[in-house]
Amino acid sequence: MPVSQGASNLPLQVGPNLPGPVQDSSSTPPHTISITYLTPAQAAEPALAFPVDAEGQGGPRYDPMTGQILSGWIVIRTDPTTDPSTITGQHVLEHEAIHTLNVAHAAHGSGEIMEPALVPGASPTLGAGDRYALAVVGCTAPTS
Repeated sequence: MPVSQGASNLPLQVGPNLPGPVQDSSSTPPHTISITYLTPAQAAEPALAFPVDAEGQGGPRYDPMTGQILSGWIVIRTDPTTDPSTITGQHVLEHEAIHTLNVAHAAHGSGEIMEPALVPGASPTLGAGDRYALAVVGCTAPTS
């Protein structure tokens, strides 16, 4: 049963537990966005290649013939900054979720959610540039 179709019109659903962090879009099940919170030990593993200065990463899996996004993946470092019960943690999760729609970073200092550097305590509110980028990839504002 789809959980949300939202802006993508995809039948997104809660996916299965995966054996480890997903950073390879080919291992993301169709119609899911896989979210993994990395332990400090996982984040430090050289094979994972998680950037030392990153709070998270995210990206899409798409059909190379049509460009349609099929699924997405998100990995987030586990620490007090990225706790999803905090405003900053919600900002990180929302930022990485937008990357799953193939939206890139906004300019430094723009005040947008998609700004590349996290501003601790900044509100996770979409700015005009964020809304424009989401509209370009086909997302529409919720009607209710």
